[in-house]
Amino acid sequence: MSDDLEQLLALQRVVLVGLDREEAEVLEEESRAQALLQDCAVRRSKIGLKRKTLNDAETLYRQHFGARIPTDPLPIHLPHLQELPAAVDDRPKPRARIGAQRYRMLHLLRANPGVAIPENLIAAHTDLPIKRVRNQMRDDVSDGIAERLMDDRYSITPAGLDLLARFESYKREKGQPLPSLTGPIGDGEDDESTPDESPIEDLAA
Repeated sequence: MSDDLEQLLALQRVVLVGLDREEAEVLEEESRAQALLQDCAVRRSKIGLKRKTLNDAETLYRQHFGARIPTDPLPIHLPHLQELPAAVDDRPKPRARIGAQRYRMLHLLRANPGVAIPENLIAAHTDLPIKRVRNQMRDDVSDGIAERLMDDRYSITPAGLDLLARFESYKREKGQPLPSLTGPIGDGEDDESTPDESPIEDLAA
């Protein structure tokens, strides 16, 4: 009887090892998918900037030339025209230092692209006080990291996506874990001015 039990337990251990391997593969695929989503968000932002440049140029041409703008199609070969430069955001990028509480909030916004999330839901899903969420969101709106819509709903901006990407990239390069998304936050874990994160400012270059 004991031999049968030992064989059964040994078989269970083999199955558990297989499950651990399968879970590791899923986590790796999930990490690659998140990286792809971040890259798509950055590329989409660049496309939007180029489109805005073209629209601004059209407005400028109409203001300057007025009725002299031709209505007929332009010729196909225009060797004298040069490509319009891409729009440049002169504002300096924020230092990529994010405390644990702020990381939870921004991570939640990024995980729900195109969705404006109310303050109370952000607080509920991050296990944070509503006052902490409100203060941080309003600071991030002021910094261009988040966008506030009606009824205190928020979504992340391209600048916010870039901030998260630079922060996570720095953590990976240093071999440091990312802030936890659940559970209590330890003392000092939420400090955004810790010395080990100060070099991240160079990533804005």
